[in-house]
Amino acid sequence: MTKRYAWVVLLEADIQGANLSGANLAGANLLQANLSRANLYQSNLSQANLQGTNLSQCLA
Repeated sequence: MTKRYAWVVLLEADIQGANLSGANLAGANLLQANLSRANLYQSNLSQANLQGTNLSQCLA
């Protein structure tokens, strides 16, 4: 299944442990989001705003 999340705004979102494998997050605003332990394998994060985002222990 193809996951598409273009133009996503996830301000201060808590999505720890989420499976975002193969997701298209290009240009997404992930400002201060909690992505701890998320699966980001083969995700597209080009030009995403990751300022202050928690990416600890992510699978990439």
